[in-house]
Amino acid sequence: TAYNIYYNVYQPNLAAGRTIPIVGSGLMVLVAILLVVAAAFIGYDGFRAFRKYLRQPAAAPKAAPARG
Repeated sequence: TAYNIYYNVYQPNLAAGRTIPIVGSGLMVLVAILLVVAAAFIGYDGFRAFRKYLRQPAAAPKAAPARG
């Protein structure tokens, strides 16, 4: 998770003055945040779609076409 990367990778390397691990872990934190935002958006959109189709009445069955 972003919290884990921040406290276990970012902060120790920041104190040591290492640049590449700081940049890499910072980018991974941003990716983790992006994934959380995308998951929340997909969940919200799915919930809206579920509510939309829940409100519609069921379609009446139609007669089958005659075979001839």
